[in-house]
Amino acid sequence: VFALYKPRNCVTTLDDPQGRDTIVKYFPPTSQRLFPVGRLDYDAEGLILLTNDGDLAQRISHPRQHVWKTYFVKLRGKIEDRQLSSLRSGPVIDGKKRQTVSVKVLHYVNDKTWLTVSLKEGIKHQIKIMFDDLGFKVLKIKRYSIGPVELQQMKPGDVRQISAAEMGKLSSIEPA
Repeated sequence: VFALYKPRNCVTTLDDPQGRDTIVKYFPPTSQRLFPVGRLDYDAEGLILLTNDGDLAQRISHPRQHVWKTYFVKLRGKIEDRQLSSLRSGPVIDGKKRQTVSVKVLHYVNDKTWLTVSLKEGIKHQIKIMFDDLGFKVLKIKRYSIGPVELQQMKPGDVRQISAAEMGKLSSIEPA
């Protein structure tokens, strides 16, 4: 299992018919066939796990497992803490109540808000949809952890094998 810092403007797929950069460009040299666990939007950056273990991938990514994925999010505008209550209780997206979200305002810089957002389920464009519904444009998304695995000091394009301790924690996740 490897941790990859997916750069922005790169697709989380093994092949792109549109010819855009894919995460394959950053795979470590290995004889194993690796595939990504989950995805990140084209314009998002951050942690992606790569593995050849389908069972582990399913345990990490299935919403029933409640594996938190945590992001730094930058918004245009100043969102107030009280505006976040609908997310914390579970946002409604496409007419369906979703799992609760952990969200915390970190700080404001001029007319921008920086937050941490943690999700247990990750539907397509969920962070963008949630904040758009509240009237805020998402300017940046950076995933920095998946369960016990964190980016640490990685930079865009970096890849590392996860530690034995991280692997032990991931392996302890019960099958869905």
